[in-house]
Amino acid sequence: MSDDNDVRTLLRDCDIPATRLDVGGLMADSRRSFRRRRTGRAAAAVLAVVAVAVPAAVVANRWTAPEPTAGDIATATRVVHRTTVAGSTRECAMTPLPAPMAGSYSVQAVDDRGERVAAVNYSFQPLTLWTRGEPTLFSWPDLRAQRARAVGVTTSGTVVGYDPGDPGDPGGTAVSYLYRDGAVHTLAKPDGYRQALVVDVNERGDALGTLGSPDDRTALVVWPAGRPDRPRVIAEAGLTPVAIRDDGTVIALRTGERRSPVDRGDAVVVHRPDGTRLRIDAPPGFTLPGSLEYGSVHGDLLFTTLATDQRVEFGSDAGEPTGYPASRPVLWNLRTGLVEVFDDLFVERGSRVAGSGGWFTAKKEPAMVADLAVAPDGTTHRLPELARIDWISADGSTLVGDYEGAAVTWRCPG
Repeated sequence: MSDDNDVRTLLRDCDIPATRLDVGGLMADSRRSFRRRRTGRAAAAVLAVVAVAVPAAVVANRWTAPEPTAGDIATATRVVHRTTVAGSTRECAMTPLPAPMAGSYSVQAVDDRGERVAAVNYSFQPLTLWTRGEPTLFSWPDLRAQRARAVGVTTSGTVVGYDPGDPGDPGGTAVSYLYRDGAVHTLAKPDGYRQALVVDVNERGDALGTLGSPDDRTALVVWPAGRPDRPRVIAEAGLTPVAIRDDGTVIALRTGERRSPVDRGDAVVVHRPDGTRLRIDAPPGFTLPGSLEYGSVHGDLLFTTLATDQRVEFGSDAGEPTGYPASRPVLWNLRTGLVEVFDDLFVERGSRVAGSGGWFTAKKEPAMVADLAVAPDGTTHRLPELARIDWISADGSTLVGDYEGAAVTWRCPG
């Protein structure tokens, strides 16, 4: 996905209170502004990996109710707490993607197969889409910001993203786009809304976004693949859009920081193409502000967070210290209702790096960049120090990210 720290900063500066992913929390207030940037790349070309020899330990196991389902969505949850231990090492080979121009690259979106990679060049405006290693340049039209953003790419090469415009403009200047077959299409902004930010795209090419209006109304929006000029508005406020499935089902989060005072619980909210709505309440324990605030969906798995009493503190542009909750990684199986909480790990605010097979990236300390890839059986794999990994395959054998300003892939032995 995108350089998430920059993306989250720009979205927080917009006026839409409530993606990748994260989007809702970062669109809350245009007057809140801080910049958090990852620093350099200091990793070897060979990736040292630490594998855990012991499966994760089950600490707690509780049901909130019997487990009925609604289609492919479980309406009740079961929580399992897990921990990890470290073990042996393996090596992964790194391959840089060929750069079509000079400058430093940041990977922003990768398709489900890892064959198409979209990245932005910090020195120039065009974006790059690699298809099985072959680069193609394209640009969002009439860019008004230093960098464009890409937030999703399909296996057929459709890319969605936006020009953030001026993040300090309370009127909202961002414009969302779709790139397909060499052409760029503007994603129409519905009447009555001043801001429309795309956050995801499914394999069919339907795009999902969030809307904000001059009178502070918020909503979700779906741009159909065949008619992006005729968006469908989902008029429910206070949701953070996460993903749109291939059948058009929208997955969103209702979180502690954005729900109304009378709404006491966080939840996963599902909107189906036929207009039906489903709400799945968060399990007990997801009560602190910051829990269930960000997420990404891959297959049946929702990768999200559980806030702790710890906080990560950092400085702001105004020189005043601020912070956010230190969060535990959570894998929520939407089909079965199993919610796995990893008690000995932390995830960076807004982390979205997870795969459909249950792999995700995390860290041991709350204030550091992710340095571990975690397997479904509880094993962990050491990532390059300070490197940024943006995508992990379903089986954990392929990684995509940045290395010293280059877009790269890592291939790991089985």
